[in-house]
Amino acid sequence: MSDTPHTSETIEVVPQEGGHSSEKQAGVLDVSFWMVLLTWVVFISVTVFLYKIAWKPILEVLAKREDTIKKSLDDAEQARQDLANTQAKSKQMLAEVEARSRELMHSAKVAAGDIAAVIEKKAKEEAAQMLVAAQKEIVSATERARASLRKESAELAIGLASRIMAENLDGSKNKALVEKYLKEV
Repeated sequence: MSDTPHTSETIEVVPQEGGHSSEKQAGVLDVSFWMVLLTWVVFISVTVFLYKIAWKPILEVLAKREDTIKKSLDDAEQARQDLANTQAKSKQMLAEVEARSRELMHSAKVAAGDIAAVIEKKAKEEAAQMLVAAQKEIVSATERARASLRKESAELAIGLASRIMAENLDGSKNKALVEKYLKEV
């Protein structure tokens, strides 16, 4: 064997009678100072290595992810507020439109009432004018009829008078003749 130290010891085991050895055998679960020291050195080395190589990028990725999540939450809150504002504006606009439509309907009803009143007034005025014109026409026709009747009466009277004169009769005969001509008329 050489003079270099070994990390593991070899123990020679000589079996005794009955198959049992008198020395203890080193097992996998046995604790050795060198093994503990080597484990700690490897652990610290791997930890430092991972911290410098992997931990910083992982933390950066996690920080970016956290920022992205915060931004998404802020955007979602802003979108919710925008939606609420939009809904409020929509309700306000709807109320304004309804009020305006009610106002227009009222104005239309008033205008229709005014137009109906104007039409009715014009119709009454036209009817009154037509009535006045008809009354004037009736008066005129009555006057014409009376004038025609007077003319005919005068002509008739003149005709009767000329007949009476032609016959030149006495009073009783004149009276009988007038009655006869009046019956004819």
